[in-house]
Amino acid sequence: MGYRDLVIWVGNQEVGNSLKTNGSRVKSYIDFSCASTVNDYLQVSWCTHFVHWLVNQAGMTGKIPKAPLGNRSTARMPESFSKTTSPRPGDIYYMPVVNGKSTFHFGFVAEVLSDSKIKSLDGNSGSFKDPATNWSWKTATASGGGIGGGVVCYNERNRGEIAYFLELTPDDF
Repeated sequence: MGYRDLVIWVGNQEVGNSLKTNGSRVKSYIDFSCASTVNDYLQVSWCTHFVHWLVNQAGMTGKIPKAPLGNRSTARMPESFSKTTSPRPGDIYYMPVVNGKSTFHFGFVAEVLSDSKIKSLDGNSGSFKDPATNWSWKTATASGGGIGGGVVCYNERNRGEIAYFLELTPDDF
């Protein structure tokens, strides 16, 4: 099993995790990745921290340096990996805008569906609704309840919305 396979396999085990469903796990993504102490986890845009944590879990320890919180931490990704125009499952992608909103979102390519679409594996994303409490990520973020209220999930992404892909290759380690 290669690094790309491990990223997707380990990431699949994390699907469904959110600050509401498994707060201690999501906090571990953030705490592992951050160079500073976190006081308010719900105010952390943790997609990049999930990517960093998962890359480390796949055995690429130290490949991505620790950084400050949230969107300020995005610069370390393109500095750590080579860009590619031919993404494969396990590679990282970057979307600066999601649904018309600036987000600086990073995630993984889980599957290449066609020349125009990928299936992604994302942290801090999705339309999560907790069936036990009726808590919704979209409601929480719209009401000012925090930007870190997403979930680890799979999404379908249009390649035209993706600014670039970053390749995980053995040459990187």
